Amino acid sequence: MPVPRLALLLALLLATGPRHPTTGDAVPTSARPCAQRTGRCRRVCFAHETQRGHFGCPRRYRCCVPKM
Repeated sequence: MPVPRLALLLALLLATGPRHPTTGDAVPTSARPCAQRTGRCRRVCFAHETQRGHFGCPRRYRCCVPKM
């Protein structure tokens, strides 16, 4: 009796585990803060942050400041 394709696909997905990171910061962050006091240098800002330019951040990073 052949195994149904859906069951085989489900078993394969469960065996591979989660594809998203479960620990740590998923967004690359620079170790130093940017020119804004409360900002951090990140490649991509979170939804609750606003972008304030590249002040004091390494190349390809931007200054992300929490919204007030």
